[in-house]
Amino acid sequence: MADDLRQDFKLTYPELITVCNDVHSFMERDAAEFLSNFGVTAFMISAFETKINEFENFPTDDELKGQAQQKTQEKDEIAQTLKIKIRSIAVRVRNVFGENSGNYASFGVKDMNSFSDSNLITCGRRVVRMSEKFLPELAADGLTQDIIDELSDTCQDFENAMDAQSTAIGERKTASVSRLELANELYKLLAKYCDYGKDIWFNSNPAKYDNYVIYQGTSPGSLAAPQNLVFNYS
Repeated sequence: MADDLRQDFKLTYPELITVCNDVHSFMERDAAEFLSNFGVTAFMISAFETKINEFENFPTDDELKGQAQQKTQEKDEIAQTLKIKIRSIAVRVRNVFGENSGNYASFGVKDMNSFSDSNLITCGRRVVRMSEKFLPELAADGLTQDIIDELSDTCQDFENAMDAQSTAIGERKTASVSRLELANELYKLLAKYCDYGKDIWFNSNPAKYDNYVIYQGTSPGSLAAPQNLVFNYS
């Protein structure tokens, strides 16, 4: 389950990218030692860089959150237009049939400002149907088929905007899972190469050994991933 995904490291994503880029540079410097001691080829070092770039270029949550907010704003703007068009017809119905009439009640526009999106689109579709039914009676108050058609078009625009908002929110959640999976894969590779680098320089060069310590300030050889970091994309 996506909700059960856990982050296998305690770095932030930007920190992970920085550490990986630094280690990649050290690996290029120490390419001969990596090859002779662990069979890490130049191609493998290059593949590590490719994976770093893939993660770095993956859309951030801020980007996708902004896109979802934009789709929500667009949907809300169309909702306001839809309400205006519904009211324009409802005022004619009220004046022709009376506010307490069954005909007015059949349009179902009472308390429209409190409607959810799904109730609002249902209301819009209903007003289209009822307006066409009572067009002969309402024509004297200026209702035309063109006005009804415009309302129908706005209903479709609103439904499309609702779908776009839902898609954007879903894509953000999916991307959050994919981003975490990429991060965990990258960290696993980082940890392996850092283990190799530390082993290479353990007894010969403390400064180069430190180049491969992921969590600076930890004891030598301490690369254990933190536990119980629960992923949450909400």
